[in-house]
Amino acid sequence: MDELKKKSILVVDDELFITKIIGSILGKEFDCDVSIANSFTEAKARINNLHPDIIFLDVNLGDGSGYDLLKEVKEKEKPVPYVIMMSAYEKEQEQKDSLEKGADFFMSKPFDRPTVINIIKDIISDFK
Repeated sequence: MDELKKKSILVVDDELFITKIIGSILGKEFDCDVSIANSFTEAKARINNLHPDIIFLDVNLGDGSGYDLLKEVKEKEKPVPYVIMMSAYEKEQEQKDSLEKGADFFMSKPFDRPTVINIIKDIISDFK
């Protein structure tokens, strides 16, 4: 699929395994640039340098809150990227909180390949 050509995706999670899995799915299914950050601090630096179009963002990062980063991204980044919040805890409450705080999508962990692909396909339809 070349709908994401030249689009930049940042995957942020303090679990290296999660970032590698999502990065692998995106790399195999879509023609896009995928970057990875494994901490709040690293994510802030990548966002400031890359200005990604799409961000997969874990709610709980080892050195900060994904919600704090979400707020900052939505206030400062122009154009505003799509943000997919991710969490393995209290799925219903986290989903509600994520969407209320400005996330475009919520993805429960563990997740499967079709979930990641379908979220990106939904976002692609907005790019058109």
